[in-house]
Amino acid sequence: MKNDLRPKLKIIFLPYLLISLTVISLFSFAKWFFEVKLRLLLLHSFIFDTVAASILTIILIITILRRRLHILDVRDKNGNLNYTGFYVFILISIVLPLNFAINYVGSATYQLKSVKTTDEIIAQPLTRYYAIDTLPLLIGNTSTSFSRYTSGKHNSTLNFDCYVAFPVPLQNEQVPSGQVWLTEYHHRSMRNSASDDVKDEAYRSFVDGCYSKINSVPAALTGPVYYDNVQDGSYRERIAGMVSTDGLLSERLVLLVPEYGSFENRAKGSGGYFLIAWLACTLAIFIGMMVSSYHERQLQEYYDKTLLHNDDIQKVVHYLHRHRYHPLALLLMVTVISLFVMWIWHYC
Repeated sequence: MKNDLRPKLKIIFLPYLLISLTVISLFSFAKWFFEVKLRLLLLHSFIFDTVAASILTIILIITILRRRLHILDVRDKNGNLNYTGFYVFILISIVLPLNFAINYVGSATYQLKSVKTTDEIIAQPLTRYYAIDTLPLLIGNTSTSFSRYTSGKHNSTLNFDCYVAFPVPLQNEQVPSGQVWLTEYHHRSMRNSASDDVKDEAYRSFVDGCYSKINSVPAALTGPVYYDNVQDGSYRERIAGMVSTDGLLSERLVLLVPEYGSFENRAKGSGGYFLIAWLACTLAIFIGMMVSSYHERQLQEYYDKTLLHNDDIQKVVHYLHRHRYHPLALLLMVTVISLFVMWIWHYC
């Protein structure tokens, strides 16, 4: 075995950098182009940032990095060659910084639009951030939605959610009723191991506290520095299902959340978090690759394009070829079907 860094840099690390930067740039551009620039769709953060990015990254790892990684001598505790951990860590090292990058693009690329009345919001192309001197509210028509559910390992956590939507009156009668809303979200969690009486009392306390906050909201809001028109698709679908908008698409709803901080600091930290996460993950991959030795025989087999030993994926590929199925086409088809099923599951 040898530990010369040059072949590992050329064969593994540089392609990894290319894949990492390609995935992050591609999804960040898609976020900006489709959501910020064209507003053709509002992308659900989990499906877009995590699921879709993971699927593309797995495809690239299998098609580009899999054979290259096999030159390394990576063994499990039983002494057998095992690259699964490397695959998983490469996947995490790309998807984690991508989430910070997309959060930065989704907040830093919007400009603050000043409007004198709420009618101007509808009259102009919709954006994300608004500065409004006074926001009138129809307190008597407030919509609320409560939910109670478990999460965590073995359902160890009990969660309470409360969504609130205050309708904003408009002077223009031609504007669809209920298009502009001031929204709030309240959350509380506790241990699910508590007795039923304790959990019921906690839920009643949560509901009472939410109604107390709702009743304290004034008929006109003047305090916030600016308002955030929430872009997260799942949040918008939840509010759209509450307010019965008579077929009005959730993308056309204006769901305002008051922000009391400085507008210039809205994305503060997001860019830095991305850079730190990407550098840390890249450094970890580099160190893992540097401390791993490689076999000259495996390196020569890579150059000679010899079939990998004990490669289950390669066996599947050959099986598909024998039965006249193109592996890449089949993988893309499975990807599209998976995304479609997740979309149906989320919206229905």
